[in-house]
Amino acid sequence: MPALFQNLPTKYEVFRVIYNSCNSLLESTIFHINEYFPLTTKPLFHLATSSPRHISLPLSASNQALLYLFVLGKTKLRSLGSSGVLTINSLQGVAWPEALFLCVVVHVLTSAVRTRIPYKLSYILRIDPFNRTLLSEKLCRIHPTRSKLVANEVLGRHYVAIRNIAVGEIVLHEEKALVEGPPLETAPVCLGCFVVLSPDSAVPCIKCGWPLCRLCRNHGPECEFTIKYKDEKVSITDYVFPHPTYRCITTIRALHLRDTKPDLYKRLLNLEDHAELQEKSSFFTPRLVAKFIKRFFKTEITEEEIAKVVGILQVNGHEVPLTEPPHIAVYDVASFLEHSCRANCSKSFNNKGGIVVRAAVPMKKGDHITICYTDPLWGVENRRHYLTQTKFFQCMCERCKDPTEFGTMYNAIKCWNAGCDGHALPKNFIETDGDKRLDWTCDKCLSEKSFEEVEEMMERIGIDLTQMKKNDIKCCRTFIQHYGKVLHDNHYYITDVKLALAQLIGQQGSGLPGVSDELLQEKISLCKSVSQLIKSLVPAENRILGLVLFELHAAIAEFGRRLDPGELIAALLESKRILKEAYELLSYEPEVLPEGKIAAQALKNLRDMETILQVMHQNLNMTPM
Repeated sequence: MPALFQNLPTKYEVFRVIYNSCNSLLESTIFHINEYFPLTTKPLFHLATSSPRHISLPLSASNQALLYLFVLGKTKLRSLGSSGVLTINSLQGVAWPEALFLCVVVHVLTSAVRTRIPYKLSYILRIDPFNRTLLSEKLCRIHPTRSKLVANEVLGRHYVAIRNIAVGEIVLHEEKALVEGPPLETAPVCLGCFVVLSPDSAVPCIKCGWPLCRLCRNHGPECEFTIKYKDEKVSITDYVFPHPTYRCITTIRALHLRDTKPDLYKRLLNLEDHAELQEKSSFFTPRLVAKFIKRFFKTEITEEEIAKVVGILQVNGHEVPLTEPPHIAVYDVASFLEHSCRANCSKSFNNKGGIVVRAAVPMKKGDHITICYTDPLWGVENRRHYLTQTKFFQCMCERCKDPTEFGTMYNAIKCWNAGCDGHALPKNFIETDGDKRLDWTCDKCLSEKSFEEVEEMMERIGIDLTQMKKNDIKCCRTFIQHYGKVLHDNHYYITDVKLALAQLIGQQGSGLPGVSDELLQEKISLCKSVSQLIKSLVPAENRILGLVLFELHAAIAEFGRRLDPGELIAALLESKRILKEAYELLSYEPEVLPEGKIAAQALKNLRDMETILQVMHQNLNMTPM
């Protein structure tokens, strides 16, 4: 044990325990700490008293380590800077005043240093030496004890698990986006709260002219940017259609970081932009938006730099559903998460707009950390087309490479030959025969149908689906009955309508108590089949699965109410089990979202069901499970 720890006063005994438990990790770090940066020779009190210092923490090639930093209470520990490295050796001989706070920095990534990505501190645990109270202060975004940033030529930068990760563990947490704002195409919205505006509700900002709602008085940095780079106030008069002027809002919010928060701006510019590819495929290209900004504002920022920022926002933007309509946010660390159409992590947001990524399935050491960039309930053709057009890569995930989508037959059609009960799919959806897409082949009779014929049929069905009357149980049942003759039961079009129908049954009139036994059983059957499909195909879709399970619990409880007492208890126990699963899936959602409100209702229902089961146990002398 280093002399620094041996000479600690008795009141710091807790640190001996921590040190001993991590001794091997600590030693590997101390001996290799200068692998990337030289050691600092500045005494501790200089670091503590100089105006704000940045402490860099490069680590050894082991990618994990534990450093103990002891700094005065007023010193602020920051995540990346140029002041050098503070190590245990540089602290020997330092006095231990009573006002000392002991800070433990746990698990910092070294791979981020290699790739020149600012790494983030995971947790800082502060121990008050007077009462030994352990306080946990979350300062950062990634959890390096669970994942590390790596890179290759195909995937670029991405995260992999450095240990086994259990379901529900937080893999990444960013409290604040680098930049957020309205999407590129939007009707005029309040730039304070993003609510849609009308001529009656819009109130121009007295400083810059950008429209606000009647409740908001302040808005984003576009106000200062407009005052600085435009001779006159902005005037918005058309509130009916998407307004072209709004295409620049999120971009100028990002450009404002250039002068006000250069460190954040550098992180933003470090993200992928695919600007050249966007120029070839996008309608509103980065260059077009950049030209508009250069005309609209008298800024010295080059058109090339503006176009790069536009490209970054387009490629890395997350749709944040906390507002209506949703707004777009670009995060730092979350931008390096890899895509998969069968992701192993779920993404949610907190009430303040922070992003949280949790493990949705058990992961093993070495597994890639993935989220889904597109709607995972789309068919493979739509998913891959969307990713090509908006994220500029061809998806080659395991789900897209498997035409059966893990045996679910999610894209399959029924064989067109009379008397054959087979299903048809192409060999895969990725390969081509020259310039021609692969034909569809029946898995029973081996007859074939051209890709063009199937595509034409899918287009007709898709049009029928979009033109179908909304929120109508009869129309949903008719669609399933009609197209169930040509599409697999799990086909994405059928699944889409099943999902809608499962939620519609019981929403009209007097609710579930007014639903017939037949329709109630149909709701139960729909919820069970859809929930099983979601678990198999898209296990990270917590919100959708949670909503379906909530509907299922309510239907089973109502069906049980119509049975005799003995059967009722069995139904309530099953309903309770399903409700608990639904609550666990939805409990992370913010209260402002419908899913968050349903989570609160689910918790109340769980308590009510527990009370009902206890009463029944007392009356029937039975033990509820």
